[in-house]
Amino acid sequence: MPTNIRLKLKEQSALQAKCGEVNRKLVAVGQQPVKYSELTHVVLGQAIERLDVSGNGQIVVRSR
Repeated sequence: MPTNIRLKLKEQSALQAKCGEVNRKLVAVGQQPVKYSELTHVVLGQAIERLDVSGNGQIVVRSR
C-alpha cells in the first residue's frame, strides 16, 4: 500500500482553496488551523467509509 499519493494540479488547487476556507472558519471559532495533510486525512477518512459503486459501474462517494 503506498504511503504517498500524487495529486493532479486541479486537485492541489482545490485542496489549497478548501484548506484556506476551513482554516478561516476554524480561526473564527477559536480553533487552530490545520495543515493540508491533516485536512487530507479527514477527507479520506470520511470519504472511504462512503465509497460505493453505482448501478452503471461508476465509483461514487455516497451522501450520508
